[in-house]
Amino acid sequence: ASDQPQPWAIAVHAGTVYWTNDGDGTVMKRGPQDPQPIQLASGQADPRGIAAGDSAGSPAVIWTSYSNGTVMVQVGDGPAVQVATGQAGPMGITGSGTTAYWVIFDGGDVESMNVDLQGATLATGQSSPHGLAIDADSLYWTNFGDGTVRSIALSGGLPAATVATGQTNPRGIAADGAAVYWVNQFDGRVMRTILATMQEEEIYGDQPGPWDLAVDVDEATVYWTNRDTGTIQKIAIGGNAQPTVIASDQATPFDIALDATHVYWVNFAGGTVM
Repeated sequence: ASDQPQPWAIAVHAGTVYWTNDGDGTVMKRGPQDPQPIQLASGQADPRGIAAGDSAGSPAVIWTSYSNGTVMVQVGDGPAVQVATGQAGPMGITGSGTTAYWVIFDGGDVESMNVDLQGATLATGQSSPHGLAIDADSLYWTNFGDGTVRSIALSGGLPAATVATGQTNPRGIAADGAAVYWVNQFDGRVMRTILATMQEEEIYGDQPGPWDLAVDVDEATVYWTNRDTGTIQKIAIGGNAQPTVIASDQATPFDIALDATHVYWVNFAGGTVM
């Protein structure tokens, strides 16, 4: 898609790509049979995070609106419905089964809500949490403010745990069950922590403003966006592999997503979805 006003976040599910346009407050989608992008919602206040999946057999998409503190969901062809209000700057969002999870960038909370609209605060006092990821057991997030990566068990009953400290403004995050991966925007490192040993590793460094990343588990490959130079890169996990540039001359690439066959990203300044 082109001519999109500052696309920020992206998600893909069952061949359909969903994204948020921060510039005009719209939420969009385009499926493989759609000749043009389809607008799902308008009038959103700085929509940032987005996630997509299924609800009772219908496609569902959920997103955060940063400026007015709402979390919205749309199921099938139904209207967009407000499921949470009064959030102080909701940002990253993800889901598992019938539960959605999101982080509150300004307020420092990690929240959840199930399909029955029963909400819970999972963690408080976080330092500008930004990115959010999930695996079968835990929820993970980056704290942009204090340079930590944290986790909490989905089963509940335990306090938030520390995955990494001493990071420089970590943003995007991903998890594959064996490790947690993230990028540090201002020191340019692509990182991971192996969960079995809690060993922290630098996958690659000296990247120009990495913003978001995604992991292809089958190919054991990490993909990320470099905001400052407009490149999309990938690298094999482990060993002494060197990164490969898969796209260049992108205009401020932000979020990135994968499915079985393609890599997708948004260009915030260029107004394109790739």
